[in-house]
Amino acid sequence: MTLSTHLTLTGEQNLVLTLPPKDPVLIKGAAGSGKTTVAVYRAKHLHESYRDLFREDTIAVFSYTNALVNFIQELLPAGSFAVMTLHKQAMQLVRRHPEMARLTPTSPVPACIDLALVAARQTCGRERSILQKDRDFYQHEIAWIKGRCIATLESYRNTPRTGRGTADRVTADDREVLWQVVTEYNRHLRAAGSMDWDDVILGGLYIASQPGFEPPFTHIVLDEAQDCTFAQLALIAKLVTPETNSITLVGDAAQRIYQSGFSWAETGIRVAGARSREFKKNYRNTKQIAAVAASLLSHEEDRTEFTESEVPDREGIKPILNHCASFAIQQNLLAQRLAALPEGNSALVTAPSRKMTETISRELEKQGFRVVNLKTGQRPCATTAATASRTVFLSTMNSAKGLQADHVFLCSLNAGDLPSRGHEDDPEEISRSRKLLYVGLTRAQQTVELFFFGEPSRFLAEIAPETMDKQRWKQGA
Repeated sequence: MTLSTHLTLTGEQNLVLTLPPKDPVLIKGAAGSGKTTVAVYRAKHLHESYRDLFREDTIAVFSYTNALVNFIQELLPAGSFAVMTLHKQAMQLVRRHPEMARLTPTSPVPACIDLALVAARQTCGRERSILQKDRDFYQHEIAWIKGRCIATLESYRNTPRTGRGTADRVTADDREVLWQVVTEYNRHLRAAGSMDWDDVILGGLYIASQPGFEPPFTHIVLDEAQDCTFAQLALIAKLVTPETNSITLVGDAAQRIYQSGFSWAETGIRVAGARSREFKKNYRNTKQIAAVAASLLSHEEDRTEFTESEVPDREGIKPILNHCASFAIQQNLLAQRLAALPEGNSALVTAPSRKMTETISRELEKQGFRVVNLKTGQRPCATTAATASRTVFLSTMNSAKGLQADHVFLCSLNAGDLPSRGHEDDPEEISRSRKLLYVGLTRAQQTVELFFFGEPSRFLAEIAPETMDKQRWKQGA
């Protein structure tokens, strides 16, 4: 049992075959419209129909997460395509550079941020309000600066800042202080022999921009393109041969988790109006699941770039909202629901944070389930796998993008977790979290169950009550 699906184009999806084989094209689609399947078929079709345009093994499919990479790899013939995350491709380029090759890629290092703040407070004064934010603020600002390829203070001053939220607006003077934080952070990171994953993209872009660099691919398919940074898209533009300039962007603005604040054309990727296709038919969800997702998404203020989804044809049962008195009760109820699923049906369990998914994973394994973590690729040991009652796929809602399962269980939808604590009044963080829940809901083919314990996430009240059945669990299920 896997999360895979067969490759068959249906109805409007066949429009992908009419897209030209050269220059960038755009495939937009609502959740459940089969965008990932279409993206994979696009790669297969180009390889099979236009071999004279390509050298062997020069078609790449880049995807957002390792979970989605693994999914796509199961759909394509082994050895004919390069399927990976863009970070992995960038890392291959970085290894060519003697100095960068010595650095270890890592997530942002909290200790380096703290040391950078100490230095900035000594220079600029401890009383500066811009130096009193929580660590997440500086981590996001550093990531945004690197994602926009900002290399100087002057460029930082002159680049409009989007995607931060109204709670964290800064002045021009604040930017000068923040630039010191960024500079010190990078210095401490290098001193520790490390670079963060945004540096990996920048390093790959640097290598790909050097004279004499030969682009390795004649065609690139980029899934979940709506969430790429400026630097990532600029790197994509450098990786394709100018003879074909063949880049297929696949995305859905309704699933955009990160604000971009730039146009794709600025990165060197230009899509003419006639070179795009939009898919509206929802093939994945039932009418009842689609109704819950649409009800939630209707609270988004800016829907100008959204693809309006057509109502699915399939009937099903209403999603269930489970109000649990505690995490233990949620876990017991989840285990009972999983155990009762029909043999051969796939199950995807998600939660807002990685920490919560890890906790759920440990409990499910104790309860006799074989858990496959789609984000980390971690699978159970041989002993656990041999004695487990059934396989359960696990992922954060963020990493579930592009995937699907027969049954989806959205767990721990609590206030303070969605949106995260401290960001409850930030409009952009609220929009991001709402879209995460939308992504989770639209992964399901047959049924959805939602769980919370304690105070519910604000988004549960945004869903029209008539679209869900509600159940309360005060004791063991």
